[in-house]
Amino acid sequence: MSSALSSPFMADSIAEVVPDVVKVAGKLAMSSVITGRRRVRLVPQSGQNYTSGASSGVVNILIQDGQAYADLLSACLSFNITTYDSTAANQNASGATPTATTTAVLDDGAYSVFRRALISVNSTLMDDIDLLPKKVNAELYSTVSEAWYNNVGSFLGLWKHSTSAIVPGALTGNNTDVGISKYDVPSKAVQFAKKIQGSGNATSAATAGAAFQPGQNQFSVPLSLLTSFFRNDTLFPSRNAGQLYVQLNLASAVEAMLCSYTGGAAPNAPNPSYAISNLTLELDFVDLHPTYLSLMDDLIEAPSGSGVNWAFDAHLCSSQSIGTQGGQKSVIVSKASQNMRALQVIAQPSSALASTSWLAQSTFQNPGVVDIQYRIGSLYYPAFTAVGEHRMFMDLQNAHGSPESTDKSGIIDSNNYYTNTPDTFYSATAGGGVLVVSGAGAATSVPVPNSNNLGTLVASKIPRSAWSDCWSYAYCFDRLKHAKFHGVELDGINTLTSAGSQMVVQINCNPGAADTTLTSIVRFTRVLHLGGGATSVIG
Repeated sequence: MSSALSSPFMADSIAEVVPDVVKVAGKLAMSSVITGRRRVRLVPQSGQNYTSGASSGVVNILIQDGQAYADLLSACLSFNITTYDSTAANQNASGATPTATTTAVLDDGAYSVFRRALISVNSTLMDDIDLLPKKVNAELYSTVSEAWYNNVGSFLGLWKHSTSAIVPGALTGNNTDVGISKYDVPSKAVQFAKKIQGSGNATSAATAGAAFQPGQNQFSVPLSLLTSFFRNDTLFPSRNAGQLYVQLNLASAVEAMLCSYTGGAAPNAPNPSYAISNLTLELDFVDLHPTYLSLMDDLIEAPSGSGVNWAFDAHLCSSQSIGTQGGQKSVIVSKASQNMRALQVIAQPSSALASTSWLAQSTFQNPGVVDIQYRIGSLYYPAFTAVGEHRMFMDLQNAHGSPESTDKSGIIDSNNYYTNTPDTFYSATAGGGVLVVSGAGAATSVPVPNSNNLGTLVASKIPRSAWSDCWSYAYCFDRLKHAKFHGVELDGINTLTSAGSQMVVQINCNPGAADTTLTSIVRFTRVLHLGGGATSVIG
């Protein structure tokens, strides 16, 4: 899991370590410093049960211990989720059972139910990540292997790109080359909903209340996957830092789910809904030897103490429309930082983001891209414009390690990197037990590769790759890759010296008829300083 849980340039295996300041002799075994370890289960202050659309759409979790240190890499959220179509459920209750079957399923990753994450230490904000699932998936698709996705990822609710849980779907419509394919997302959506929900499918329930069956969907998500503040292998001094506060804002059901009808007449427009139950946080607290605790107390609490530094990566996510017209586009991303580490961008059709029949958190379409380059002040990254997807993909790989990384490959390939799912596909009708395109012009509505590069292909020979798009571009500004940083030894570039602290994404593309939204994911390093009994953040 190191490739998913560790920062791209801290590719060490998960290990127990203590802050450098307590390594007095440098020859003591870790077990001499760590005297005990215990795993605790924390219940959110806001409760364990949540429903989409309810007013209580915020999860508040307080992490504190007056005696121990926290191993934040061990922190995992565990919860149960039931997804359903409340429209069909209400019709069942009134006796008007629809003939269509509801496919109500979470987007790729159970963390799709969380829209935003805020991390605070003693009321000082450390990290604030909006558009959280898109940021997580953009990182995952660029770094994790297919094996990790299929096994560990299955417990996180990852299913869209799985190659281990697919059975042949019905060969209907224009899709004659389905077979067993990792690109058969529509069939997998139906299979995943049936496999996980069981009798929770609203159309098979006698009453609306029967659609709620907590416990059928059990997921666990490492917090380090959501925020890099928990991605540090140095033990967190909870004893001295005070309160570590995690706030998760829930996403709307339209954002978090795919909801469509299959195999019959759709009674009314689907109303996606989800229910979360039994939400808890588990993590390890570590006890240190009293001698070292006393030393740490002096360093952090004493007025004359030098204090300790906790370096971590924070993220800024923002979206901007680039319209429908082709040509050169300039998107300004503003962030003042002395340690700007990386910038990644993804593209999506704007109209589809508000659709119940679109996987908004995980479908990153190719906007008909021709070339791309970043500009910060008078400097360009890369120095020569990346022309063509082949160069863009290698830049993406290089940003998360190196182009030949053997542990960071498997999800993105030449098929889904070139692919652009048209905005007309998200309004597809259903039939034959799987979601397919039907009606006039169906042959032109299936996803097609970027015509700028591959030309025109026969529609009947294209795999059913709806929503499997994985185009993304990233560039890392670090001078030294794969480095271990401690304290305030940081890397990256300084955007404070550029005009208006701006980074400009210069992209030449042909979005087509659909208005396209470009989302920027900025990664920069901040430092939490604990000293003199106070908490401060630098960067």
